[in-house]
Amino acid sequence: MNTSVEVLCGGLSSPVAREGKVLRLSLAGRGQNITLRHDISQRLATNIPPVIADLVEVATYVHCADHATTRGGNGVLNYGSRWRRTFRFHIPVREPAIWSSPQVLSALERTLSFLSDDDYRFSFTLNARPAPIQRYFLSKTNENVEPEFDCVVLFSGGLDSLGGAIRRLIQDQKRTVLVTHRSSRKVEPHVRHLVKLLRGKPQSAPLLHLPVRIEKSRRLSREFTQRTRSFLYASLAAATAQALGLDAIEFYENGIVSFNLPLAAQVIGARATRTTHPDVLSGFAELFSLLLGRPFAVENPFLWMTKADVLTVIASHGCADLIRYSNSCTRTFERTRLHSHCGICSQCIDRRIAIMGAGLESYDPEEMYKLNLLTDAREPGEARTMAECYIRFATEVGSMSEAAFLARFGEVSRIVNALPGKADDNARRVYELHRKHAECVARVIDGAMAKHSKEMRQGTLPDTSLIVLSLHGRYRAAAEGALRLRTTPSQGKGVGQADKSSRRRARELAAKLRSIPPGRDSAAQYHSLMFEIIRVLFSPWLAKPTKEKPVNEGRQRIDIVCRNTTKQSFFSDLRSVFQIYCPFIIFECKNYNADPENPEFDQLSGRLGREGSGRGQFGILICRVIEDKAKVMMHCKDRLKHKGEYIVAIDDQQIHDLLKMRSGGRLVEMYEFLHGLFAPLFD
Repeated sequence: MNTSVEVLCGGLSSPVAREGKVLRLSLAGRGQNITLRHDISQRLATNIPPVIADLVEVATYVHCADHATTRGGNGVLNYGSRWRRTFRFHIPVREPAIWSSPQVLSALERTLSFLSDDDYRFSFTLNARPAPIQRYFLSKTNENVEPEFDCVVLFSGGLDSLGGAIRRLIQDQKRTVLVTHRSSRKVEPHVRHLVKLLRGKPQSAPLLHLPVRIEKSRRLSREFTQRTRSFLYASLAAATAQALGLDAIEFYENGIVSFNLPLAAQVIGARATRTTHPDVLSGFAELFSLLLGRPFAVENPFLWMTKADVLTVIASHGCADLIRYSNSCTRTFERTRLHSHCGICSQCIDRRIAIMGAGLESYDPEEMYKLNLLTDAREPGEARTMAECYIRFATEVGSMSEAAFLARFGEVSRIVNALPGKADDNARRVYELHRKHAECVARVIDGAMAKHSKEMRQGTLPDTSLIVLSLHGRYRAAAEGALRLRTTPSQGKGVGQADKSSRRRARELAAKLRSIPPGRDSAAQYHSLMFEIIRVLFSPWLAKPTKEKPVNEGRQRIDIVCRNTTKQSFFSDLRSVFQIYCPFIIFECKNYNADPENPEFDQLSGRLGREGSGRGQFGILICRVIEDKAKVMMHCKDRLKHKGEYIVAIDDQQIHDLLKMRSGGRLVEMYEFLHGLFAPLFD
């Protein structure tokens, strides 16, 4: 079940008694547990209209509730039934009529729900005694600054935002305000130093740096995905823009990160973030415009660039020497003076690949990285998974046609609908941008293989180095071995002997499946055959398969059930990566010559069980044919949304595909195929 939270803000009490957790947040008064500080001066803050003061408070409450409410795991790689949360906010505001309008509520709830993958509901009441907006703006340093600036840029200190600052300050010669959220004490000094270096560039236009800091009680710091941070960031930048008489703010993020197509099913959860997704920025612009009653723009000028393109902007304006002072790593808690970057997270991989692709390695010393991108061994888990997914994604995209790309990544439709212009033209540009990125990755990896060809020939590179992991699956015996079938000592067979037998059996079963007609008369024969097929396909990943297992005091029977106890498989990923409760995997078999409908899904749903039930929340519905795949997937998504159950439906053709992979010993391909069946649940 997802977590439900009633969020009472500014000293309000709940108007309705509800089930679930209650979270109290306040920026002022006796119950204050949040402090907001923005380095803009009190004098400039007087230009901020009341509704934007409300926006700053609303965004602060949303961000703090997000940070205070765990998603049910470590907040990094889990995507189980408790990932999605439900928030009901009760907030006192200065302009309740504006905030309660259907248009504003719709824009606010829709944008936040897509941004953080949670459910949001808001109710607003009049704040009869609001805190003066000046209490949040206490800077003395900027007291004499005149409001004569041309643009407001959100500045994190990463490569893309550095490129954006250089574009505005040096290329365009625009007087620029840089707004920074102080998210980490380890990173903050480096951001200040980077700003100092920017100011020191003789060709730079004037700049004003405005850091923002939020302090809250320790109990409000539990969840580390913090997907709503960009809403807070954008709201504070919008307030800054209003103080300076401007009606626009600028994010700078390369298009690969902004579009953020999922690298693989394993990283759809916390990895596929939407911080600067076009639909999110469009939602921010719509919300801010509705609040102000006039157009307000939220732009990303780097949307059609790769990170290598951004690096070219930095270098072409004489600022390559600043690259080493930028920060891209997400694992800031591991940062040391020697190693500013981990070399493990996807952002570090992306940064280093782009720098090598742009030929700027001398400005980004490899000693900065705790793990060498290309040659160091990567331990099982996140370090290896992220590297493999990153390279596999680029390799696959590099060989795709435009039609195949758009069919594979259904998320593109949401992207193009949020962009101005023709959908077909935008879809083509998204494809071409990803092809350009893929070519950069391929160029770097091919160059690394050529450079280290001697070590590859001699076998001195670690089996789990990025260079070796980049090899095509057919050449990677070591990686294949991680997923190869094993037999227990009691079986008395070696791995090779057992594997050869399973391959032969898979070919036999594929022929038998073709011979069984659909229909009630052959249902028992089909059921028995599927039991054998499951044993051959998934042994030893799934153990002790049982047919016709009685449940619910014997009133019902599960067609086939298997224990989910092994490691290094798709089924173990369900437990360890997605945090799904599934000690058993449940199968229901339907020998129908038609698509499964509600009764079939309801039947499987009745065999599943909540956490602690002894069964599990994951099941596979096996049927003869699926004609309307989109409709069947909607059935699966409905079960996930309303009941927290994970159901995958597969038909004869997919069973044949799996048997073909199994008979050919292509176990890594089976692993990826199963993840591909699972991934659309989260689209």
